[in-house]
Amino acid sequence: MTGTDKPRRRGPGRPRQDEADDGPGTQERIRLAAREVFAERGYDKTSVRGIAKVAG
Repeated sequence: MTGTDKPRRRGPGRPRQDEADDGPGTQERIRLAAREVFAERGYDKTSVRGIAKVAG
């Protein structure tokens, strides 16, 4: 088996596609989390990662 035959691994922060939370609620959770984080920390101190953490 050569290096090109190995299956690709996903990083620890990315769920498998069948484990990902799909659906109409996902975008709304992200929007609500973004508003919350922006209100608490301001635009300059907010990161996408921080919003994603709050959104779950």
